[in-house]
Amino acid sequence: ALERLHEIDTVVLDKTGTLTAGRPEVVSVIPVDHVAESELLRFAASLEQGSEHPLAGAVVAAANARGLRLGRSYGFQAVAGKGALGVVQMRNVAVGNAALMEEAGVDAGVLEPEAQRLRELGQTVVFVGIDGTPVGLLGVADPLKPEAWEVVQQLKADGRKLVVLSGDHAASVQAVAAQLGIDELAAGVLPHEKAERIRDLRASGRTVAMVGDGINDAPA
Repeated sequence: ALERLHEIDTVVLDKTGTLTAGRPEVVSVIPVDHVAESELLRFAASLEQGSEHPLAGAVVAAANARGLRLGRSYGFQAVAGKGALGVVQMRNVAVGNAALMEEAGVDAGVLEPEAQRLRELGQTVVFVGIDGTPVGLLGVADPLKPEAWEVVQQLKADGRKLVVLSGDHAASVQAVAAQLGIDELAAGVLPHEKAERIRDLRASGRTVAMVGDGINDAPA
């Protein structure tokens, strides 16, 4: 591996936990009309207690910081690259990205303008649906690692081509890539699609190193 490393011409980087600190925090809580912020956060966090994902941890931490009493969840189901589903207080709860909302039969279109505004601020958007109805969204921010800029500039100076490959929404990925001066990226990719992207790069003649931190990056 070390001998081959000097042949690398392309470095593919995961975003969350690799370029960013992987310690996301909920910075926006935006319910729909007639839903309290505390209720939105409480239902989301009650479900996310069953997840090991960093975004889920941020939601639970935000609820705990507000002193909210969380309920038990039943039938917890993690949906790879999309979010989680389950039952909280006899209600079907979906917490995740737009693709999960569609899968769960939740029409989150009414939330999309606000979601896009948060993405343009570099936040990752987490939609929340209850019993098939959108009840709000959470904006999660994950700061860049302090050394990310220096590492990226060194790799560029060495003549390496850089690509950001992330399951997050395009606007959020673009915001991070722009901060680091990386212009090639792919967003909204599921774990198996990350592996396909690596295969495509190799097939085009590139010698690739993949840098990632999580189980979503293992196939790639």
